[in-house]
Order: sequence, then structure tokens, then C-alpha cells
Amino acid sequence: MSETENSEVIKEKIKAKPLNKKKLLRKTVITVSMALIFGLVASVTFLLLQPVFSNMLHPKSEQKTETITFPEAEQEILPSDLLTDEDLLALENGMETGDPDGQNGKGENGSTGENGNPEQGDKDDPDHEPEDTFSITEEQYQALLDGMEISLSDYKLLYAKLAEVVRNLNRSMVNVKGESTDVGWFDNSYKNTDYSCGVIIQNTGDEYLILTDYRNLLNADSLMVTFHDGTASAAELRQMDRSTGYAIVSVSASKVTENTASTLLAAPLGSSGNSSLQGSIVIALGSPMGVRNSQAYGMITSVGNAVELTDRNYSMLTTDIYGSRKAGGIVMSLNGQVLGIIDNRFNAVDTQNLISFVGISELKRIIEKMSNGIEIPYVGIRGVDVTYEIAQANGLPRGAYVKEVEMDSPAMACGIQNGDIIVKINNTMLQSFSDYSNTVMSSSVGDVLKVTVMRRGQNEYQEIILELTVGNQ
Repeated sequence: MSETENSEVIKEKIKAKPLNKKKLLRKTVITVSMALIFGLVASVTFLLLQPVFSNMLHPKSEQKTETITFPEAEQEILPSDLLTDEDLLALENGMETGDPDGQNGKGENGSTGENGNPEQGDKDDPDHEPEDTFSITEEQYQALLDGMEISLSDYKLLYAKLAEVVRNLNRSMVNVKGESTDVGWFDNSYKNTDYSCGVIIQNTGDEYLILTDYRNLLNADSLMVTFHDGTASAAELRQMDRSTGYAIVSVSASKVTENTASTLLAAPLGSSGNSSLQGSIVIALGSPMGVRNSQAYGMITSVGNAVELTDRNYSMLTTDIYGSRKAGGIVMSLNGQVLGIIDNRFNAVDTQNLISFVGISELKRIIEKMSNGIEIPYVGIRGVDVTYEIAQANGLPRGAYVKEVEMDSPAMACGIQNGDIIVKINNTMLQSFSDYSNTVMSSSVGDVLKVTVMRRGQNEYQEIILELTVGNQ
């Protein structure tokens, strides 16, 4: 073969194999289908086996089935409780009644028998038991106060005692941090961090339950609780009340060090429904000044205000404490009882910076439900009382007056309208809106209630019976 022929052979082009589009499409479909099937199987397998592996790696202690409850608040402090032992001894010996020797018909041990004979009555009556407490009259108490002289050192001592009380109360206070991850305009991820103040209200042995205002933490992907000593532990949302924005978060006791656990203190829930609270000294803890871990002292200036929220009305108490418009935290009494949650969003325009708080008494039933992880019943009504005076003056039936029915609520679905007066739920007669709230709170999500309303007709109120299915928030 000549050189010319060889070069011609070398110059021949190698043609590519024709592309079979149908075969390529079929392979692509098969590959994608297999990938989808594999991903689905992997996802289902992970969901089914993840709890098993989690329990194997992190075994949980046996869950308690006990219902979490909160005891009634202690009695208010009496004037005699403020006196020292020396003051009581002086009064008991008759110093304030002009009888310094304490005789006045008493024997050496202060006992008085019949006809004023000392040491006779108690010994002759074997069933008689001496009283353990000593009571004083208002006149004696006022006389003792009038005789006191207060100096600058006493004033300093008073604030030193208050600071000591606050140090003890801070053992119940925590900071709740919520973190969430977001993506910016240029696909760069960043973290959002929000804070709220909370108070430990119960230690069940397995976990710490913390009451907090959760409105700042709604978008949080994870929660972290920082205790008074600076240690931090992961937390979880137990339940939230969307009407108020308050929630219960829990911290597992196993995640708290022994040193920290030995210093933590659960604050008891007090009573905010007593009119005698007006003028009482209180302590605001958390962030009353808009800064975390701040504190302030003051007194309660009013107790008769009300906040109308969905299905429940709450008492709003005001103080003379000048704080931040964005204040948060807890208000406590001097004996360490929680009186309410700081919430300035309901303040009047001219008192925006004065610390106000929602009373704890009306919140207790919701707190119990949240602590037990029970869904909070929802009907969707805002209303007020039809008092006896209003009923008599306007010819209205007694009950719960409906001011507003929320859109798409169970109340609207069953036919309740603005202006209706709810007088009966099942077999319970209602005399006020608080009766309505208590009845709704006693029900469970999904219950069907027989609601009797009085609706204004052309000339008079007419009775209408409706069936309402309780929803959730």
C-alpha cells in the first residue's frame, strides 16, 4: 500500500454512535424514580427507628402520671406578723396598756383563773389548752408604731433587708433565650436571638416548670434557660396560651448540675384578687427597667382594672414603679409569692412607663393546664358581666354579655352573635362572664356544649339553644 493510501486511511473521521433519546429518557426516569423510592424508604425508616435509637442512647426515667396542681395562696400578712418578739412580749406584759408589771389580775405566769384569781382556771380545767398565738388590737398596734423613732440607719437597714429578700427571690428567676436560623438576601444564614424572663413555679423532681411571656420567642427553633448562677440548660416548650402569650417551658432535671439544683427555688403562686393588696409593697424582677436581671421596689396603686381577652377577663394591677415600656418579668410579694406577670401593653397612654401586671389568680387554671400539657379550650368570645344593677336598670337577663365574636371561631360556627347574653351552659346557670370562663375552662377540646343564649328580639329577649363544639387555640 502506498503512502498516499495510508494517509487517506488515517484522515478518515470516526463517527459518533447515534444518540438514542428514548433509551436515555427511560434511564433518566428509572434513575430518578429509584432515587425517590430510596429517599422515601430512608425517611420512613429514620422516622420509625429514631425514637428507638434515641431511647437506647438516652433512656428516659419512667414518666409520672401525677397531675400538676398549685396550692392556694397563704393568708395575707397580719399586722401582728410584722412585730418582733420583743414587741409582742412588751404588749403581752401590758406595757402598752399602762400595766408595766403585767399583773392586772394575772399570776406569776400570766394566767388568770375565775374571779380574777391567778393560776386557777387553767389548772382546774384539764381539757383547756393554752392559745399558741397572741393577737393585738389596732389601738395597741398603732400605739406601738407611734412610739417608734426611725433614724437614717434604720432606713439603710430597711434597704439592706430588701436586697437580702431580692437575692433569695432571684433563685427562682431565669432568662429564657430563643434562637432561630434565617437566610438573608444572598443565601447567607444567620441566627436570631430573643430573650424573655421567667420564674420557676414548680420542681416535679424530673423537671423544672417555668412560667414566661412567650411572645418574643414564637419563632424560636431552640430554647435555652439561664439560671441565677449563670449556668444554662436546654429547654422545651410545654404549652402556650395564645390569648395572653404566656407559656410554660420545661427543663429536664438531669440537665441541671447538682450545685445549681441545690440553689434553685420554686416560687409559690400567690393571690391577686384581694382588694387589700392596694398599698402593699412589691418587688419587680426580671427586666422591669428593660434590662435583663434588673429589679425595682414599689407599691400597688390599683387593683380594680380589667383586661378583656378571648374567653377570659383578667385583673390588671398597677404600681408606682417607673420602668421601661418594654418591661418584662414577674411581680412578687415580700414573702416570695408570685402576684402576676409584668405586661405594660394594656397601660393607658399617660402611664406607659409605670409597671403593670396581669394578676396571677385568674391565670392559675391556665397555668395548671399548660403545666400538664393539656390543650387550652377555645370558644372565641370577648365579653363582660351583666351585673344586677345593669340588669335591673335596663331590663336585661343576668349572664355573660357577648361584646365580640372572633372570626372563624367555634362561637361563630355555632351561631352566637354580638349582643347575645349567655345564661346557661349545659346545666350550669351563669351570672357573670367569669362563670362563663370557668365553665369553658372546665371543658376539654372536642366537648359539645349546650349553650343557652338570650337574644334581643323586636320587643323582648328570646331564648335560643345552640350546640357548640369546643375548639383549641
